[in-house]
Amino acid sequence: MSLPKIKVHWLEKSRAQSILWLLEELKLPYELCVYKRDEKTKLAPKALTAIHPLGKSPLIELTPPADAAAKQDKPLVLAESGYIIKTLTDSFAARQGRTDLVPRMFEEGREGDLFGQTEGYRRYEYVLQYAEGSLMPYVVMSLVLDHLGSSAVPFPIRPISGLVAGRAISSYVIPNMKRHFVMLEEMLATSGGRFITGDNLTAADILLSFPLFAAMARCGRLGSWEKGSLEETFPHLAAYAAALRAQDGYKASAVRVEKETGEFVDMLRS
Repeated sequence: MSLPKIKVHWLEKSRAQSILWLLEELKLPYELCVYKRDEKTKLAPKALTAIHPLGKSPLIELTPPADAAAKQDKPLVLAESGYIIKTLTDSFAARQGRTDLVPRMFEEGREGDLFGQTEGYRRYEYVLQYAEGSLMPYVVMSLVLDHLGSSAVPFPIRPISGLVAGRAISSYVIPNMKRHFVMLEEMLATSGGRFITGDNLTAADILLSFPLFAAMARCGRLGSWEKGSLEETFPHLAAYAAALRAQDGYKASAVRVEKETGEFVDMLRS
């Protein structure tokens, strides 16, 4: 059967870049629809609400091929990064010869046994939930708090809002981010390879990339670090970020956006 038509609704400076990266790894053709954030509010444009009620990105539309057994009048619309990534890997990883993007679930001869799951698979499933549910909220919080001290806030109240935001970042956001970095550093030190689950890049690494890059970029300049810098304090994390940025799929996704928009995309500075 032919491949479905894939349309990606890509918002600048969003997790949609991770979806493009996965599509590049899977060698799946896709149409790219580009959206810009509002210059003042930094929010997504209202046009996205025509695709999905929440008006967020990433969003993808899947249209069945002409030779599909079941006919569908409207495209299948998928939202939420984790759900999109799971759907794409479940549907296309084996078909496209990329079973390495998902670790083997069970040890040999222990299929169906909860305690027979491989360490790589447990890490994989955990990170798929962790990236969006635990790490990303602190990234969003830091962005919102940073906004309170920016020129977007009227000058008469900006000194006060900026002071409050700065204290919240230093006393709450940064300490919590550091706990995340400590955990990720330990996971990488014990993974047995360059990536979270071992020596193979997985879809979990791809999903983790956006919040991790954003967290490292923001905390690197806002926090104080035991060994002078974030990278020196967490060497495994720094090496991991470099390994992710060196991946062909990552580079290809950036090139695709650059061709469409004329602007270079660097998730490390998102």
